[in-house]
Amino acid sequence: VPAKYNLARYASYTGNELNALKLLEQVIDTEKKEDPASDHHLNALQMCAALHFRLFESREKCIELLAEENDLQKVIYGSNSWEVRISKWHLEMLQRGDEPQVVVIENGDVWLGLKFADLQD
Repeated sequence: VPAKYNLARYASYTGNELNALKLLEQVIDTEKKEDPASDHHLNALQMCAALHFRLFESREKCIELLAEENDLQKVIYGSNSWEVRISKWHLEMLQRGDEPQVVVIENGDVWLGLKFADLQD
């Protein structure tokens, strides 16, 4: 799985986002069976959610993947952890209709970031 995960990161870094998405979906399927509490699984869920939004503007799929990530984080980090609170916050923003902004990190990871209205009016 690490090789496929790294290949997906490389594909996203070089602009082949559709191939990256396919590879990440394979990583998620494998990790669900073999090692559901792995970092690769968490990262693949986050990256896959961002790519679904960027490529298809699929808010529903994005919410589904981030909800799965949130459930997994509860198991790994505990229900009151910082990671779970941030993940839940992202979910709530998406569910109420806030527009996400996909942020690309230099090492090829694609993360979902949320853009907020300017509160300094």
